[in-house]
Amino acid sequence: TTARGCLTRYAELGRELAERALPIVAVIVSEAANPDVRALAETIEEQRATGTRAVARHVADRFGLRAGLDIDTAADVLWVLTAPETMIRFIQRRGWTWDAYEQWLADAMTSSLTAARRNRS
Repeated sequence: TTARGCLTRYAELGRELAERALPIVAVIVSEAANPDVRALAETIEEQRATGTRAVARHVADRFGLRAGLDIDTAADVLWVLTAPETMIRFIQRRGWTWDAYEQWLADAMTSSLTAARRNRS
């Protein structure tokens, strides 16, 4: 019912998928220079871009984006924030918990895309 709620759910969904797929995605990302893996890595990135654009459009249509932000830029911001490399860095390299990552992601997406204030009540 709110932009924050929508993006919090998106962060939760991203976490659920990543918890299952991050090990294989990490390998694909690290081997993307290999011609045998490159096509798969490019397909994954194209699908992520399509998905983040759909979420950006949904947020824009339903709740509005913060002033000065268009759908293309919002989609790019989501694409970067939800990148496997970001998860790998926080979870595997910096030792964050999945709960901490999910909360950070929800906060980062909300503050980046909307004028909505953080409300934890």
